[in-house]
Parts: sequence; C-alpha cells; structure tokens
Amino acid sequence: MSITPEWLSAIAIYVYFTIQLAKETKKLREVETSPLITVYLQSFKRTQYMELVIKNIGKAPAYDIEIYFDKTFTEKLKEIKQNIPIHIDINYFSPEQSVVYFAGDYEALKQIPEQSFKVHLSYKAKDRKEFTETIHYNYSFYATSDVSKTYEIEELNRMFEKLGNTIDKSISCIAKK
Repeated sequence: MSITPEWLSAIAIYVYFTIQLAKETKKLREVETSPLITVYLQSFKRTQYMELVIKNIGKAPAYDIEIYFDKTFTEKLKEIKQNIPIHIDINYFSPEQSVVYFAGDYEALKQIPEQSFKVHLSYKAKDRKEFTETIHYNYSFYATSDVSKTYEIEELNRMFEKLGNTIDKSISCIAKK
C-alpha cells in the first residue's frame, strides 16, 4: 500500500487539529485550576453607599497576593474621610473569598474628577505560577444607576405596611365582637 498525496494531506490536517485541540485543552485546564483576583465597586445593600470588593473569582486558591491602589485615588478618598490602604498584602485567598472596604457615599465619590482608579494585582497559584494584572476601573456608570433609594427604607416601608395590615385586621376583629 502506497501513501498518496491525499492521505498525507489528511494526516497533516488531522495532526494540526489534534495539536490545536491539545493546546485548547491545556488552556482550559489552566483556567479551571487557577485563581483569579478581581477588584470592583458595588452599592452596599442597594444604598447610595459604595464598597470596594476584592474577590477571588477563580476556582483555586491564590497565594502571596499584593494589591496596590492608585495613590491619587486613595488620597482623594482620604479627603472625603474614607480610608482604603494604598497597599494590601494577603497570604492566602480561597476561591470565592472576598474582602470588602467601605468606600463612602457615591455622591462623595463623584467629587473625584476622574471617577476611576487603577489597581495593580500580583498573586501566585499553588504551583507558584505568577499572575499580574493592572485594572483600570471606571465607576462613572453609577451616575446613571438608581442608588439613591436605600434598601433599609424599602424594608421599613414593607414592615410598616405589614404592621398596618395587622392593625386593620385587629380593629376589624374587635369591631365584629
């Protein structure tokens, strides 16, 4: 049996796609077994107050985490009476673990002209593979969101409605007797 040019072409294509599949499988395994640290702002319980969240959204623990915030941003926060450290060291961060810092009232954060900050992250996986990333986080999109009606006021409103219904039922019951 002789190998024809068609067979050689088919084998070459098969080898090429097998190599590509192996590369993709390796990437997928790395993603599934790596930590991924992220930093973001969010509304505290749907209030106008903001919190800065540092979280491991990866599927593996992170080690030797170093976080550096933009010095300008941390200094501006100090001006509005909020204190977020410029540098944070964390030895170990399990998957889904987070640390939260109070970042103040959104109206005060809007006073910072850039409405953004940079944060530099570096951390390691269990196999000592190093990850570094610089995130430029722009929070100006909160200007169009409704963070003014507080969660606590909504909860109090529901509680008073239930109390009012209970009082109405009690009065009706007493009136019937």
